[in-house]
Amino acid sequence: MILNVTKLIKSISISVVFLSLPFCSIGANSWYGDIKIITAGSGHDSFNLNKLTAMKNAIHIAHNTFFSPSASFNIPIWNIPDGIIKSFDVIYQGKVGSDFEEQIVIGISIVSLDSLASHLAQVGLISEIQGGNLAIKVKNQVLIENIETSILVESIGQIHNGLQQSFDYQIQNGDPISTNSNGTTWRIPIRVDVKCNYFMDSIANLLINTISSITMSNEEILKFQSQNRPTYPIYLSYKGKKHEFRLRKESSYKILNSLNTHWEYYARNFVVFSGIDASKGAGNATLKKLQESNSSSIFFKLPSSGETICSFTWQEDRTIAEIEKMTSYSVKSLGRTTRFRDGGFEVTFQNEQGSYQNIIISIFDLERATWEVAVKSCEDFHINSYSDWFLPSKDQLVSIGKILPEGYGDIKGSYWSGSYYPGNEGKRPIYVIIGSDIDWTSGKSIETRKVRPIRFVR
Repeated sequence: MILNVTKLIKSISISVVFLSLPFCSIGANSWYGDIKIITAGSGHDSFNLNKLTAMKNAIHIAHNTFFSPSASFNIPIWNIPDGIIKSFDVIYQGKVGSDFEEQIVIGISIVSLDSLASHLAQVGLISEIQGGNLAIKVKNQVLIENIETSILVESIGQIHNGLQQSFDYQIQNGDPISTNSNGTTWRIPIRVDVKCNYFMDSIANLLINTISSITMSNEEILKFQSQNRPTYPIYLSYKGKKHEFRLRKESSYKILNSLNTHWEYYARNFVVFSGIDASKGAGNATLKKLQESNSSSIFFKLPSSGETICSFTWQEDRTIAEIEKMTSYSVKSLGRTTRFRDGGFEVTFQNEQGSYQNIIISIFDLERATWEVAVKSCEDFHINSYSDWFLPSKDQLVSIGKILPEGYGDIKGSYWSGSYYPGNEGKRPIYVIIGSDIDWTSGKSIETRKVRPIRFVR
């Protein structure tokens, strides 16, 4: 029997909800019981695709945490077995871009571990939770941390899509100034003002709701302190109101920081037309900061609709012949030029055979590692229902570095690849320096470098 979505879905709030621990609780009325999991999902609301995605993510998180993770485990989104999800409560739902009916939802799924175990047995996978009560407690904490990563990746990914549509642009040009004595060349000053539109308010609300849904309770903060475990404060200011949150994982900082490292890319997402040619994202500007961070905290200052965040200025040298052919300058947004989907950022690259492939780049770096650890950490990486990640090859990394748009500053530095230096298989793995004139070189496998997993679009 297939899941009846409409019977499961309830809406408990469409506003900021602060949830306290536990995120999850093992029941006592059955062998394994039920687990409460908060997840996010996106898609067309008219088909409940966003909610189905959130439920599917909950099932995969439960499987990866309590059972044995397996790349072969996959729940088809239109074919979720009846009984695994007992209920789904919507705690936030909103739209962050102009895509028709596409919305993101954050919700609480009640997952039956017994039904999940039964399904795993039917498909021939490990269907028993290993260990006793102590192991269950450890898995509960792992689950909470997996939930934090899952929700942040899905929500920040959708914010990435929305921010590419969250600015309106206005252009002004000054009077031409002659650059030589005979008046054959003229310099035209140009300014493009970047102003937030109403999508920015939707994005701010989504970010607040996302972090609210996973923030630590005071009880959990005290527990971490008693165990000498760090917590990670997030401060957020929007329309004069300040919010304070605490998260559990250092990787959460990396995920949130991707908004800041891409901030210039979002603002520079315009094209200027002169009537004879076009230029994309030109000029220099000092942007209002979205975020300030250090090793112990992140502070977001979110802009609101109608707020100007910067003005790009530059000058163009034109001949008289060019000026005679030009119409007036105009500017428009490029819209969505890169896309978050299926756990990461989608890019297209050309492989060694000359054909084009679409790959998904993880939204954040894994921990710096030696080469062997880097390979294994990519293979073990799980985001929601996606577990087929791997360390990219030299050619894939080089392509990623070349095709990323200007201002897309999240991927820079020295990254391990899955390739070896020719003739030195097993001895000299290759690393790629992204953002440098040096494409790649070999290094010792015991050196630590950055790690960014990728996967193919399925």
